[in-house]
Amino acid sequence: MDGVISAVDVSYGLTSTKAEITINSESVFFQEKGAERIFQNPEKTYSDILKNFENIEIGICEHINDVVEEIIYQHNIDDFSFLVYLAHRCGTGLWITEDGKISFGMINNTKTISDSEKKYQNLFS
Repeated sequence: MDGVISAVDVSYGLTSTKAEITINSESVFFQEKGAERIFQNPEKTYSDILKNFENIEIGICEHINDVVEEIIYQHNIDDFSFLVYLAHRCGTGLWITEDGKISFGMINNTKTISDSEKKYQNLFS
């Protein structure tokens, strides 16, 4: 999994040294600053809107190609919060994959995953 080191704390003892490293998922960049976007094409779909975001994978979502007939306005909110809003409207959730990418809807994974090797963590649904 890719990530960003956000803190390092080193403690020195008589017989050992302890390093504590905090790593955050790259998805944290989607929460850094608010953005302004407006989507007003009456024939746009959720899939069309998601093309405006880098590093988003589109997973299983029944309504991804539904036409969104109203204006959708992202007014000074961060991209992650806006994606949560879109996922809720679309009837799905956001998932963080093991390679640190955000998936809009669950990824179709045919491999059975045991509890000890979970590949995806559901954030919001």
